[in-house]
Amino acid sequence: MENWAVEHERRKEEGYFPKGVESEEGKICWESMCWVLKFEWNYSQNRHQIMKAGISEEDELKRILRCLADFQDAPPNIPTSENYRGYVSSIGGRSCYDEGKRVGETLSYSYYEHFGIHTNCIRPFNIYGPGMLQTDYRVLPNFALNILNNKPLKTFAPYYLLKTMRAGVLVLGPLLAKYGVAKVSLPGGCAIGPRPINLHLDALKKMGANIKIKNGYIVASAKKGLKGCFIKFPKISVGATENILIASCFAKGKTKLRNCALEPEVQDLINFLKKLGCKINRVGKRSIDVTGVEKLKPITYRVIFDRIEAGTYIIAAALTNGRLKITNIDPKVMSTEINLLHKIGVKIIRKKNYVIVSCPKKLKSIHTMTKPYPGLPTDLQAQIMVLMTKAEGISTIRETIFENRFMHVSELRRMGAHIEIRGNKAKIIGKSKLNGAELMATDLRASVCLVLAGLVASNKTIVNRIYHLDRGYENIETKLSNCGAQIRRLK
Repeated sequence: MENWAVEHERRKEEGYFPKGVESEEGKICWESMCWVLKFEWNYSQNRHQIMKAGISEEDELKRILRCLADFQDAPPNIPTSENYRGYVSSIGGRSCYDEGKRVGETLSYSYYEHFGIHTNCIRPFNIYGPGMLQTDYRVLPNFALNILNNKPLKTFAPYYLLKTMRAGVLVLGPLLAKYGVAKVSLPGGCAIGPRPINLHLDALKKMGANIKIKNGYIVASAKKGLKGCFIKFPKISVGATENILIASCFAKGKTKLRNCALEPEVQDLINFLKKLGCKINRVGKRSIDVTGVEKLKPITYRVIFDRIEAGTYIIAAALTNGRLKITNIDPKVMSTEINLLHKIGVKIIRKKNYVIVSCPKKLKSIHTMTKPYPGLPTDLQAQIMVLMTKAEGISTIRETIFENRFMHVSELRRMGAHIEIRGNKAKIIGKSKLNGAELMATDLRASVCLVLAGLVASNKTIVNRIYHLDRGYENIETKLSNCGAQIRRLK
C-alpha cells in the first residue's frame, strides 16, 4: 500500500474511482490513510520498535495522530466528549481493526502525558478515498467529490432521505435561494391526510422560481435569484411559513408574508435568523416583513425545547398516576396544553424552566378541539385521547387540522378502548380497561400514543414500525425506563 500509483491503477480498473481522485488532494488523502494502516500493522508486529521510533522522531509521531477510534454505533451523547473512545466489540469480526484505532489514540495521549509531546487526534467520518463507490451519496463524500471536480455543492435531496419525513421539503426554499437551483424529492412522512405542498411551491413561483414536478421530484430554478414580493398564504401552515421565511432572507428586496403561522418554533426560527444577520420584522399578529441579505455571520444558538415531547411526558405521568419533574422547558410556551390538562384534573406546578406533574386518582372528561397555535396542537391529540380513556364520563375531541388523524383509534380499540368516530369528531367513553396487544404504528404521534397506552395496559404491549416513533422521540425507552416504566426495544 505504500505504492500509491500501483494501488491507484488497480482500484481505477475495478471502477472504484470517481473523477478527481487523480488530483494532488486525492493522492494526499490516500497516502495519509496508507500511513495510518502501515503504523497499525507495524505496531501489531513490533510495538516496542514503534514506541521507540515515536519517542525519538517527533515529526513521525505527529503523523500517527491520524488514528481514530472506530464508531460502529452512534455515540451516546452528541456533542461527543473527547474522552469517548468509541464502541468496540471484543468478539466482532472487526475487533482487531477497532482495537488498532484505540491503541493509536491511547499512545498519542500517553506520549503527551509522559513526554510533553503536544498531540491532536482527529476522528473523521465518511472519509473520501480510493475505496469510495460512485454511488456513495453521503455528506462528506459529496463535498469532497464536488470540490475536487470544481463543481458546486449538491443541491439534490434524494427520495431515500425524504420518504419517511415531510420536513424534507423545507430544504427547497433555502437551496433555491442560495444556489439558484434545487432538486428535491416529493416528501413522504406520516399518512395523516392530504398535506399538499402547493403553499410552498406557489409562494416560490411568486418569488420568480421556475418549478416542475418530474419523476417524483420537485425541480426548481431561479437563475436570476429570488425576488421579494407580497405573499399571503391561503391557509396557515408552519412548514410553508418556515420554508418561505428562509428563502426570503436571501431574496432581492423586501418580501411581505401574511397569514403566517405563530407556532413557537416559527418564532424561534425568526430569532435564529435575526441573530445570523437576517432582517426580519413582525409587523402584525400573523404578518412578517423580510429584507434580503447577502451575507450571514457565524453564531452559537440553542434551539427551543420540543413542546410536543414535553407534553407527551406530562401526559405519561398523568396516565400512570405518577409524579414527574420535566426540566429545560418554558411553561409559558405550553400554556394552552397545561391549562387543558388542569381542567382534566392533572396537577402541574409551573416554574421558570420546569414543571412538576402529579395526578389525582380521578380524571375529568373534556370537550375540546385542535387548532393552530395558540390553540391545542394536533400533535398532542392522540396522547390526550389515551388519557381520556381513563377519565370519568364521556369526552370529545374534534380534529380540525388533518382529516386522517384518527388512525390510531383502531389500534386503541384493539386494546379495549371505547372510542367512536363520526367525521372529524372522536367520542371517548372513559374508564376503559386497556389490555396489551401487538400493535402497528401508522404515524409519529399515533406510535407514541400506543406506547402510552401500553404503560397502563394489562399484560404485554408490542408496538411495531417504530421508525415513526424514533423521528420524534429520541431514546424514549431509556427516558421512560429511568422513570420506572417496564419498556425495552426489541430490535
